[in-house]
Amino acid sequence: MLAVEDRVRYEPGFGVDGLRLPALIVLAPLAALGVAWCLKSAFVHGWYLIFLLPVLGGLVLGGVLYALVGWSHCRNRWLAGAVGILAGLIGYLGYYELCLLDLLPPPLAGRVDLLPRYIAFRMNTDVAEKVGEPNAGRAPKEPFAPLNWFTFVCELAIVVGAAGGAAWARARHAYCPKLQRWMQREKALLPANSAEAFRDALEADRLAEFVGAVPPANDPQTACRLTVEYAIPPEGSPLEYPVYASLEAVPVTRPWHLVRNMRRTLLRQVKLEVGEALALRPLLPNLTRLLAAQHAELRDVTPGVAPAAGKETPPGAVAQVTPVPEPYRQRVRSKGYALWVNLVGLTPGLYFFGGGGLVALGIWLATEKAMPLGWAAVVAGAVGVLWGGYTGLYCLCVPENRWIDRRLRREFALRPDPLADPRDPDSLYVSLIPRESFAKVQLTMSSDLLLMRIDERERRLVMEGDCDRYRIPAGAIAGCEPQCFFHPIDAQHRNELWMIRLMIQVEGGLRELLLSANATQWTPMTNARRRRMAEDLCGRISALRG
Repeated sequence: MLAVEDRVRYEPGFGVDGLRLPALIVLAPLAALGVAWCLKSAFVHGWYLIFLLPVLGGLVLGGVLYALVGWSHCRNRWLAGAVGILAGLIGYLGYYELCLLDLLPPPLAGRVDLLPRYIAFRMNTDVAEKVGEPNAGRAPKEPFAPLNWFTFVCELAIVVGAAGGAAWARARHAYCPKLQRWMQREKALLPANSAEAFRDALEADRLAEFVGAVPPANDPQTACRLTVEYAIPPEGSPLEYPVYASLEAVPVTRPWHLVRNMRRTLLRQVKLEVGEALALRPLLPNLTRLLAAQHAELRDVTPGVAPAAGKETPPGAVAQVTPVPEPYRQRVRSKGYALWVNLVGLTPGLYFFGGGGLVALGIWLATEKAMPLGWAAVVAGAVGVLWGGYTGLYCLCVPENRWIDRRLRREFALRPDPLADPRDPDSLYVSLIPRESFAKVQLTMSSDLLLMRIDERERRLVMEGDCDRYRIPAGAIAGCEPQCFFHPIDAQHRNELWMIRLMIQVEGGLRELLLSANATQWTPMTNARRRRMAEDLCGRISALRG
């Protein structure tokens, strides 16, 4: 295979939208003047906080430059960087110029040449004061010019660096000239120290094996960052356009080698082949969803995971999926269900902050001589804080699951012939989650809520759902295995969501069911425990096939 160094890379060129370029050149200095005016106002009113306000101003200006460069379709990173540096200089030096204008009489308002002398004057006379510290009765501080010059240089570098760096970085994003739009960027975390293995797999055409074997990464500080850029056409497939990959990693060196420990870019926008882009789908849920929408052959295939091997499906051994009859259908996921689930999910925060308020109230009551009531409130509030912190950190989604489980069993008890007895403790509460729910943020991820019963004696799996009923004989089970996903808002991939990927034979062919075994106990829910729950349930289901 072709070495990484010899591969085609993205060429940004020097393109820019000619009609929008004047707006970029004009609006960037105007935004810088706005930042300068804010800094000047803070200085005049005695609220200029050294370093903090320049950092905030630099971040705001960098955000504006980032948006303007993207809006103007500027791929010329030198032009974008120059505009950003100019805006940063205007933003910070303009703050001194505006301060100077307050001192000059109107006839001298245009004397920009006085700015260097004014800056030198400020460096020799400025004195830093602690915020909120009274000055009465204290001798005035003496100015220290070297420290003032050091602060000036650092603040100037912060504002200019933030504006120029943001503009430069935005212009380096991949752009599709045919579509005249920026490409979508999707990021994934790989385990630390796996960068070289990724490069080797890419060169040896073993990328699918690498992705299938690599464990999930949870630490964004040490993990390798894979960035894939692809086009999103209004019609057609993203694979009809180039796909680029970049890889950043932290090299393994001694802790005191600070410079050598900085994150390095090992691959920069290398073009991937179609097969290589398909091999990365398990790491890229958004790309997987787009490809499944355009390619029918990819819709029922789990990326990077083949159906588990097992016995051949006997003729006629198919699963029966029937809708729940009215008036019992969709009584749990009714109107207002999503709102109530999310409100129940906020109860750990209610305990935590409510407990904190109760502690504060108790302390106040104790100072007002109401000692028994005050200390009782402090104790109760402390318990609330501890319980809220524990459930919020270690019992992810348990309050919602307990509420749904109770509601599910109460509604199913009203049905005349449920497949799974809601009073049976062996009936497990599971939820059916579509694959696209892991690609976009929704109020609720599930499409159906079910009670599952594994019938070892009759060698079948039955599920009573809020919408559908499933009768799955052992012969209709084509595969069952755990698979890890991440929530769309979990960009750092900290919480692993382990699903039971169940492949069943129905009348129309194979069908994939992604089932979540929902925890309802108050025991700590770690990534390892979620994985064990999925593996145990997969083992019980697979045992039905013998």
